[in-house]
Amino acid sequence: LGSVLVLAAFYVGLGLWTNSRVPLQTVVAGIDVGGMDHASAEQAVERAASAAQEPMRLTTPESDFEIVPADAGINVDVNATVSQIANGGWMPVDILDWFYGSQDIAAVTAVDQPLLTGYVSNLADQLLEPAREPVLEFVGVTPTVRDGRDGRRLNASQTEDALVTQFLRPRTTIPAPFETDPPQVS
Repeated sequence: LGSVLVLAAFYVGLGLWTNSRVPLQTVVAGIDVGGMDHASAEQAVERAASAAQEPMRLTTPESDFEIVPADAGINVDVNATVSQIANGGWMPVDILDWFYGSQDIAAVTAVDQPLLTGYVSNLADQLLEPAREPVLEFVGVTPTVRDGRDGRRLNASQTEDALVTQFLRPRTTIPAPFETDPPQVS
Protein backbone atom coordinates (compact mmCIF):
# COMPACT_ATOMS: atom_id res chain seq x y z
CA LEU A 1 0.00 0.00 0.00
CA GLY A 2 2.87 2.37 0.82
CA SER A 3 4.49 1.88 -2.58
CA VAL A 4 1.15 2.50 -4.34
CA LEU A 5 0.78 5.78 -2.43
CA VAL A 6 4.34 6.79 -3.29
CA LEU A 7 3.75 5.89 -6.94
CA ALA A 8 0.42 7.79 -6.97
CA ALA A 9 2.04 10.84 -5.33
CA PHE A 10 4.88 10.71 -7.88
CA TYR A 11 2.36 10.46 -10.76
CA VAL A 12 0.29 13.39 -9.47
CA GLY A 13 3.44 15.47 -8.93
CA LEU A 14 4.73 14.64 -12.40
CA GLY A 15 1.32 15.51 -13.89
CA LEU A 16 1.21 18.83 -12.06
CA TRP A 17 4.76 19.66 -13.12
CA THR A 18 4.28 18.76 -16.79
CA ASN A 19 0.97 20.67 -16.93
CA SER A 20 2.64 23.81 -15.56
CA ARG A 21 5.36 23.87 -18.21
CA VAL A 22 5.70 23.90 -21.98
CA PRO A 23 6.50 20.44 -23.43
CA LEU A 24 10.25 19.86 -23.73
CA GLN A 25 10.74 19.90 -27.49
CA THR A 26 8.64 22.96 -28.30
CA VAL A 27 9.82 25.70 -30.64
CA VAL A 28 7.66 28.80 -31.10
CA ALA A 29 8.53 31.25 -33.88
CA GLY A 30 12.04 29.81 -34.02
CA ILE A 31 12.59 30.12 -30.25
CA ASP A 32 13.14 27.06 -28.08
CA VAL A 33 10.66 27.41 -25.22
CA GLY A 34 10.63 23.76 -24.19
CA GLY A 35 10.55 23.23 -20.44
CA MET A 36 9.74 26.88 -19.65
CA ASP A 37 6.77 27.80 -17.53
CA HIS A 38 4.00 29.36 -19.61
CA ALA A 39 4.72 32.94 -18.46
CA SER A 40 8.40 32.65 -19.45
CA ALA A 41 7.44 31.19 -22.83
CA GLU A 42 5.06 34.10 -23.41
CA GLN A 43 7.81 36.58 -22.50
CA ALA A 44 10.21 34.88 -24.94
CA VAL A 45 7.62 35.17 -27.72
CA GLU A 46 7.02 38.84 -26.81
CA ARG A 47 10.77 39.51 -27.18
CA ALA A 48 10.71 37.82 -30.59
CA ALA A 49 7.66 39.92 -31.52
CA SER A 50 9.61 43.06 -30.64
CA ALA A 51 12.49 41.94 -32.84
CA ALA A 52 10.03 41.41 -35.70
CA GLN A 53 9.34 45.16 -35.61
CA GLU A 54 12.67 45.95 -37.26
CA PRO A 55 11.93 48.09 -40.30
CA MET A 56 11.23 46.47 -43.63
CA ARG A 57 12.62 48.13 -46.76
CA LEU A 58 10.41 48.77 -49.77
CA THR A 59 12.58 49.66 -52.73
CA THR A 60 11.81 51.63 -55.89
CA PRO A 61 14.20 52.49 -58.73
CA GLU A 62 14.66 55.96 -57.20
CA SER A 63 14.73 55.33 -53.44
CA ASP A 64 14.03 53.05 -50.52
CA PHE A 65 11.34 53.40 -47.88
CA GLU A 66 11.69 52.04 -44.36
CA ILE A 67 8.45 50.62 -43.05
CA VAL A 68 8.04 49.85 -39.37
CA PRO A 69 5.54 46.98 -39.33
CA ALA A 70 3.57 48.28 -36.31
CA ASP A 71 3.11 51.64 -38.05
CA ALA A 72 1.52 49.74 -40.95
CA GLY A 73 -0.71 47.68 -38.63
CA ILE A 74 1.31 44.44 -38.77
CA ASN A 75 2.17 42.72 -35.48
CA VAL A 76 2.67 39.32 -33.87
CA ASP A 77 -0.41 38.17 -31.96
CA VAL A 78 1.47 36.87 -28.92
CA ASN A 79 -1.60 35.41 -27.19
CA ALA A 80 -2.77 33.56 -30.31
CA THR A 81 0.77 32.30 -30.90
CA VAL A 82 1.26 31.04 -27.34
CA SER A 83 -2.22 29.53 -27.20
CA GLN A 84 -1.15 27.06 -29.92
CA ILE A 85 1.18 25.33 -27.48
CA ALA A 86 -0.28 21.96 -26.57
CA ASN A 87 -0.85 21.60 -22.87
CA GLY A 88 -0.03 18.44 -21.02
CA GLY A 89 -2.64 16.06 -19.74
CA TRP A 90 -3.08 13.45 -17.08
CA MET A 91 -3.04 10.36 -19.26
CA PRO A 92 0.27 8.45 -19.31
CA VAL A 93 0.52 9.03 -23.09
CA ASP A 94 0.16 12.81 -22.52
CA ILE A 95 2.99 12.78 -20.00
CA LEU A 96 5.20 10.73 -22.34
CA ASP A 97 4.35 13.11 -25.18
CA TRP A 98 5.43 16.01 -22.94
CA PHE A 99 8.92 14.48 -22.76
CA TYR A 100 9.29 12.97 -26.22
CA GLY A 101 6.85 14.77 -28.55
CA SER A 102 7.80 17.88 -30.47
CA GLN A 103 6.00 20.99 -31.63
CA ASP A 104 7.15 23.63 -34.10
CA ILE A 105 4.71 26.51 -33.86
CA ALA A 106 4.67 29.47 -36.24
CA ALA A 107 3.97 32.96 -34.99
CA VAL A 108 0.50 34.28 -35.69
CA THR A 109 0.47 37.57 -37.59
CA ALA A 110 -2.16 40.11 -36.61
CA VAL A 111 -3.06 42.67 -39.28
CA ASP A 112 -5.04 45.83 -38.63
CA GLN A 113 -6.41 45.94 -42.17
CA PRO A 114 -7.75 49.53 -42.12
CA LEU A 115 -4.40 50.80 -40.79
CA LEU A 116 -2.44 48.77 -43.36
CA THR A 117 -4.68 49.95 -46.20
CA GLY A 118 -4.33 53.58 -45.13
CA TYR A 119 -0.57 53.26 -44.75
CA VAL A 120 -0.12 51.72 -48.21
CA SER A 121 -2.53 54.25 -49.74
CA ASN A 122 -0.42 57.10 -48.34
CA LEU A 123 2.71 55.43 -49.71
CA ALA A 124 1.02 54.98 -53.11
CA ASP A 125 0.17 58.69 -53.18
CA GLN A 126 3.84 59.54 -52.54
CA LEU A 127 5.03 57.23 -55.32
CA LEU A 128 2.41 58.12 -57.93
CA GLU A 129 3.84 59.28 -61.23
CA PRO A 130 0.95 60.34 -63.48
CA ALA A 131 1.10 59.62 -67.17
CA ARG A 132 2.08 62.56 -69.38
CA GLU A 133 -0.28 63.03 -72.26
CA PRO A 134 1.16 63.81 -75.72
CA VAL A 135 0.86 67.47 -76.68
CA LEU A 136 0.68 69.11 -80.07
CA GLU A 137 2.47 72.47 -79.92
CA PHE A 138 3.05 75.12 -82.54
CA VAL A 139 6.31 76.98 -82.76
CA GLY A 140 5.32 79.73 -85.08
CA VAL A 141 3.45 77.83 -87.78
CA THR A 142 5.38 74.59 -87.36
CA PRO A 143 3.57 71.88 -85.44
CA THR A 144 5.64 69.73 -83.09
CA VAL A 145 4.51 66.81 -80.97
CA ARG A 146 5.79 66.30 -77.49
CA ASP A 147 5.45 62.59 -76.88
CA GLY A 148 3.56 61.32 -73.88
CA ARG A 149 5.02 58.88 -71.42
CA ASP A 150 3.67 56.16 -69.24
CA GLY A 151 3.05 56.86 -65.61
CA ARG A 152 3.18 54.38 -62.81
CA ARG A 153 1.28 53.66 -59.67
CA LEU A 154 1.90 51.36 -56.76
CA ASN A 155 -0.21 48.22 -56.78
CA ALA A 156 -1.71 48.57 -53.29
CA SER A 157 -3.01 45.04 -52.83
CA GLN A 158 0.27 43.45 -53.95
CA THR A 159 2.18 45.81 -51.63
CA GLU A 160 -0.02 44.88 -48.67
CA ASP A 161 0.42 41.17 -49.44
CA ALA A 162 4.21 41.56 -49.75
CA LEU A 163 4.48 43.41 -46.42
CA VAL A 164 2.41 40.84 -44.55
CA THR A 165 4.23 37.92 -46.21
CA GLN A 166 7.70 39.32 -45.50
CA PHE A 167 6.91 40.41 -41.93
CA LEU A 168 8.19 37.30 -40.14
CA ARG A 169 10.96 36.51 -42.59
CA PRO A 170 14.57 37.69 -42.40
CA ARG A 171 14.76 41.27 -43.60
CA THR A 172 15.44 41.73 -47.29
CA THR A 173 14.39 44.50 -49.63
CA ILE A 174 10.90 44.25 -51.05
CA PRO A 175 10.62 45.52 -54.62
CA ALA A 176 7.69 47.91 -54.92
CA PRO A 177 5.10 46.37 -57.26
CA PHE A 178 4.20 49.06 -59.78
CA GLU A 179 1.58 49.10 -62.51
CA THR A 180 1.99 51.05 -65.73
CA ASP A 181 -0.45 53.88 -66.30
CA PRO A 182 -0.43 54.66 -70.06
CA PRO A 183 -1.45 58.05 -71.45
CA GLN A 184 -5.10 58.32 -72.47
CA VAL A 185 -4.17 59.61 -75.94
CA SER A 186 -1.57 57.75 -77.96
